[in-house]
Amino acid sequence: KCASLKHGYILGRVTFNKSVIFWYVGFLFGIRIPD
Repeated sequence: KCASLKHGYILGRVTFNKSVIFWYVGFLFGIRIPD
């Protein structure tokens, strides 16, 4: 249970980082992406 929780946390961080990168790229190109 602890391992799956850690995996979910890591997966959440990866997806969060990806969304931030995509938002930043979209911002650079003048495209507004909500959260």
